[in-house]
Amino acid sequence: MRYPVYEAYETLLKQRDGYHTKWDKDPKTTIQAFLKHYPQYSNHSWKDSTYLRYYAMLQLGDDEAATTSRAMFKKLEQRQQSANYAARFFPPMHAQLLFTDLAGTGLKRQLQYLDSTAVFHESKRLQFYPQIFDNANANSVNWSRYKPEYFLAPNPVNWLAIFTPFILFITTLGVIASFVFKRNNIQ
Repeated sequence: MRYPVYEAYETLLKQRDGYHTKWDKDPKTTIQAFLKHYPQYSNHSWKDSTYLRYYAMLQLGDDEAATTSRAMFKKLEQRQQSANYAARFFPPMHAQLLFTDLAGTGLKRQLQYLDSTAVFHESKRLQFYPQIFDNANANSVNWSRYKPEYFLAPNPVNWLAIFTPFILFITTLGVIASFVFKRNNIQ
């Protein structure tokens, strides 16, 4: 495989260990590291630091895995680019990639989805952290304002990119067949 994604396993381990090792550390150190990530909460008055520590540990696990996570995504993008390049010369592979793109199930769409979930979750964190950290009652939240959200990525159709490999392949076969027929005097 041209682009093995060893970073996937490493990301998993770093994120998991980054979270779990925080149980053994001083909560104040963990919370201070969290507040470096979210400085807007540094002046917040904490009624109870239990929730804060839990969310801080989760965030620090993500932070510790961020470098390998970015490397993993970059490798997956390279893998997709490599497949797209190879598909130019292999019509069945081109058709397979085309159908997965049209269906919205290809690697490109999966990466877009993962990016959008990261943005979505960050926005929810920023909305709910103050209430969580204040130990606010869940009934104090206006839940009716929160509606289900869905991932909708643009799916433009590039007709030239779709048909060019097929036309080139058919033209190449036609030229080769014409050459073979002329060489063997076949009419």
